[in-house]
Amino acid sequence: MTTMKLGPAAALMKRRLTTVTPYETVLTAADRMVQANLGALLVVDNDRLVGILSERDILQRVVARRRDPESTTVSMVLTPNPVAVTEDTPLEECIQIIRTRGFRHLPVINAYRHPLGVIYSRDLLQHILNLIEDSFHQEGNLADILGPQKNKDMA
Repeated sequence: MTTMKLGPAAALMKRRLTTVTPYETVLTAADRMVQANLGALLVVDNDRLVGILSERDILQRVVARRRDPESTTVSMVLTPNPVAVTEDTPLEECIQIIRTRGFRHLPVINAYRHPLGVIYSRDLLQHILNLIEDSFHQEGNLADILGPQKNKDMA
């Protein structure tokens, strides 16, 4: 059986960043998310990652609490100090973080917390599926590629 190596975070991260500052309104952030077709924005202050603002943050902390998005600032509802990885972090570790923490967006930063990119859970899943498909075409035995089943009852 071939062991799949997924590579570093840099191999999969999206480098085109759409950000917001903590001082902008939630309405501005929501507009930016819609325009960029994103589920979250990195919150940056002085070129440093200070938070993340997701659709879920807006829904739970603004809409459900009936706050005015035109007067509510991002700093009031963001998720502060998000877990982040570096470009060298193995994708296997990124998968663990996303899976165990329930994240859909994982920021990639440098040593100064400057954002470099984002890993999206859907891109990670697609990457893994592509690798499995490629291995299947090369080796021809899906059971060998996926490894032993942990739960035989799932068949």
